[in-house]
Amino acid sequence: MGLTTAGVAGVATAPGLTACGSGSSGSDGEVTLKVVAADYGDSTANSSQKYWNKVARAFEAKNGGLKVEVKVYSWTEVDRRVAEMVKDGRAPDIAQIGAYADYAAQGKLYRADEMLSIPTQAGFISSIAHAGEVRRVQYGVPFVASARLLFYNKKLFDRAGISSAPPAGTSSNRRPSSSRPVG
Repeated sequence: MGLTTAGVAGVATAPGLTACGSGSSGSDGEVTLKVVAADYGDSTANSSQKYWNKVARAFEAKNGGLKVEVKVYSWTEVDRRVAEMVKDGRAPDIAQIGAYADYAAQGKLYRADEMLSIPTQAGFISSIAHAGEVRRVQYGVPFVASARLLFYNKKLFDRAGISSAPPAGTSSNRRPSSSRPVG
């Protein structure tokens, strides 16, 4: 089966991609790799489709004779869509999904070390890379990490002189010099 790893970005830039999956071959000998990715945008303006199209075109430019067909689904439904494709015998060659452990356990995935160079693997944050393991073998390739919720202790912030949690992308929201040291 052609389903490979979760986390396309690390794989899409790796030389090993050309050998992966069951990419379909047309009558002209051209191979088309089928990629399914998660969309983290909330509108057409910031859809992940634009990003993946750019990645696909760059990959094609570097690898003549290879085409990349990208389908992007909302992150809330991408796992279900891939499961349906696999069930229907239309597994993608590469999938950016979270629910890959069952596929790994069934022997339907390539191991990361079969797809990626050692320097590429060494570049992963180890705690995130370990999250892609099944029975101590890495199948999932890190792509993104995020914090859905972040909590803070208002009393400690007050004692530190911080008036509120800083907005995303800023480094500090401290009150002027009237703040007291935390002790």
